[in-house]
Amino acid sequence: MRTVLIMKKFGIPLLVVILGASTAACGPQQGSSEIVATNAVLASIVQEVVGDTFHVDSVIPNGKDPHEFQPSAGDVARVANARVVVSNGFGYEPTLEKALASARADGVTVFDAQWKFPGLNDPHWFTDPLTAADAMAALVPVLEKVFGVSLDEEFAAATVEFEKSVADGRRILSEVPSTGCVFATEHVFLAPFGNRFGCHESVVLNMGSRVPDAEPSAADIERFIGDIKQRGIKALVEDASETSRILDSAAGASGARIVKVNVHGMGDASSYRDYIVDIAKALAEGLR
Repeated sequence: MRTVLIMKKFGIPLLVVILGASTAACGPQQGSSEIVATNAVLASIVQEVVGDTFHVDSVIPNGKDPHEFQPSAGDVARVANARVVVSNGFGYEPTLEKALASARADGVTVFDAQWKFPGLNDPHWFTDPLTAADAMAALVPVLEKVFGVSLDEEFAAATVEFEKSVADGRRILSEVPSTGCVFATEHVFLAPFGNRFGCHESVVLNMGSRVPDAEPSAADIERFIGDIKQRGIKALVEDASETSRILDSAAGASGARIVKVNVHGMGDASSYRDYIVDIAKALAEGLR
């Protein structure tokens, strides 16, 4: 985590920096989209680190599955016209890859979290607040250079919010019964969250799949349902933007309940901290 705030390296006179920040702050009031994130959750994270200095737009509307979203010509134009585009990486939004490549070729600053912060190893890194903080520590100097502003204070405040998100999640999940926070999923999409909060998928149908693109065989599904029964799994977790016929069948065969969580979208959350809290609450309620 970025524990030491970034010091300015550019030797810009203080007056220029202040004027630059003031001009940038006017952007949202004029309806500009100087910073665009590829999806709603990522937009909420970036918004934390820029505070009121900028407004961050999301290309993919909240609630839409990033894996299947089909961009319109207007969506492609928003990417092309931004000054900075923040992308999740890992092919998480495959239908935007062409637009991102085109924008990069035209001189738009594209921050791909996967490549700009090599410590990431999972497309759902954003479900762990401290990993999100580390990724944003790599983004901040990029934004400062592009816009000529200091985001030291905003990043410091965001770091506090990321840490509070962890504290909130742990408090909520501490209410889970002694049997532990274990559940089944069709594919791996809560691993970073689980690693941070000690709440792990114990049965996963597509263990090697981090996106729902693998077609399981009938034998795979049979083993999946058998493991759920054998291990006494009570909760089958799926994202609210997806509907899984396999989980429906597994629930009917095992008596486990389906728990919907908003992982790929914000749901009703108005901030990233609320997003993390909502995931923790949904899991805690489903596991009681």
